[in-house]
Amino acid sequence: MITYKNIVDDFNSIATNHYQINSFHNGFLDEVDIDKMNTGNFPLLYVEPTANTIDSGVLTYSFNIYILDILKEDLSNREEVWSNTLQIIQDIVAEVKQNLSLQTSGGDSGKKFSYFSDEVVLELPITTEPITARFANILTGWTSNISLQVNNTNNLCDAPIEPSDETTGT
Repeated sequence: MITYKNIVDDFNSIATNHYQINSFHNGFLDEVDIDKMNTGNFPLLYVEPTANTIDSGVLTYSFNIYILDILKEDLSNREEVWSNTLQIIQDIVAEVKQNLSLQTSGGDSGKKFSYFSDEVVLELPITTEPITARFANILTGWTSNISLQVNNTNNLCDAPIEPSDETTGT
């Protein structure tokens, strides 16, 4: 079973191992004190949970993901920052979409090619929107809402609930 924590940990692994992402945060964006972050934290990957869907056989986790970087005061690097942060979003989408599990043959036998389990299915297409926010500095980048489907057995036998006398017939 793929849990919410598993998904967040996978995003954290991507941020930790991506050569352009310098930090990872999750939760609600308005809860983080971006003003206290130093420039070494950027670009950052921020993952914010949104509404999830529980359906027969499928659990869909939904997240807003943000890739944010610092703009110069005169905004002269805006196109460069938008270009770089959009490429990072594309890298994240590719990582989730191409979750190839473990290779079983060849020289890289056993090497993991994706941080996400092959049980996670990314819903496509993904729409990205530019975002700019003014804090102690000016941050810009892209935000996307992504949905990840995982198996959901909906099995009461797995729930840690004691059956009532009425359901057991005693």
